[in-house]
Amino acid sequence: MSGGAVDKREKYLALASDLVRQLDIGVYSAQVALVRYSGKGRTDTVFRLKNRHNQTSLINELSQIQALGGTTRTKEAMLHAKREFEKKFGGREKADKIMIVFTDGYSQDDPSDIAADFRKEKIHIYAVAVEDEELKPNEEQLKVIASDPQSVVIGTAQFTNLKQKVAQARCRQ
Repeated sequence: MSGGAVDKREKYLALASDLVRQLDIGVYSAQVALVRYSGKGRTDTVFRLKNRHNQTSLINELSQIQALGGTTRTKEAMLHAKREFEKKFGGREKADKIMIVFTDGYSQDDPSDIAADFRKEKIHIYAVAVEDEELKPNEEQLKVIASDPQSVVIGTAQFTNLKQKVAQARCRQ
């Protein structure tokens, strides 16, 4: 979750909570990790895949997350988030790896090379932005981040389709 989107924090958290409600959360089911990010060196893991196996507590914890504020460094955040797929943090070798990047698409570091690497490694990336009357999301950067054009999600109408796709992903051990 991008720190530069502080004013949209509630919308992003509502979308994330709505997505979690669609998932069967558990040790042998879907697992969720959350990385929040902002400026250089301001990326942290809020919770790991291996630490949250209860949907209700996960949603409650999402509602308590504080925004970092500041700039947006999506590449740095994606590199950090990739570590969350490692076995020591709860990653499972055969499970589908899905990364959802909540951002307005205005990163101060270019995420294109890391996004391309993730595609080669079969990490499916969705780039999610909320509508904004004052500053439209940077669709070009969202397309660079996402695995394919259908994985760019702008607004709540498109988010409904994303929920269905993620809920259908295989969560094999």
